[in-house]
Amino acid sequence: MSDNVEINSSSAPDLSRNVEDKTDNEVEEISVSTVNDKKSKEETGKKKKVSEAWEHFTKIMGSLKVIKREDGTCGISYGSFDQNVLRSMIARMVIMHELPLRFVEYIGFREMMAHANPVIKPMSINTLKSEILKLYQIGKVKTLHLLGKNHGRVAITTDLWTTSNQKKGYMVVTAHFIGNS
Repeated sequence: MSDNVEINSSSAPDLSRNVEDKTDNEVEEISVSTVNDKKSKEETGKKKKVSEAWEHFTKIMGSLKVIKREDGTCGISYGSFDQNVLRSMIARMVIMHELPLRFVEYIGFREMMAHANPVIKPMSINTLKSEILKLYQIGKVKTLHLLGKNHGRVAITTDLWTTSNQKKGYMVVTAHFIGNS
């Protein structure tokens, strides 16, 4: 016994399928024709390399890049990755939160970074030191440029202290001024 089922709607594509009564062990074969009149696998005799669902998925994602992994699963790439930007961000985080330099060698931090992106190269303490010095130089240039544009007065104060356990001396310089804007 054979029934021909048709679905027609002004907003939906024309889908038609042939349904035959089968026993429970048999597989029901459905042929679907869409508005685009793409040739089905049965007509061309070739297997499609990319499914229509995958094509649709790649179109709707916009700027995100859809990737197909070797194990057959799919994922989303959120754009390009720049190791130098990441290094700078880690250095800013260490400065901002007053973290120890050896923070980058903590096992938990390394595991988290490897999980977030396996391409990330681990950062050493020496690399972090050089990155912090780069940020210092950039900040110094910006500060000197800002002070150079200022036509008013600048009040400068200093503060000195030493650590109790390392016998190192530190000095901080604070400048107060009224900006032009």
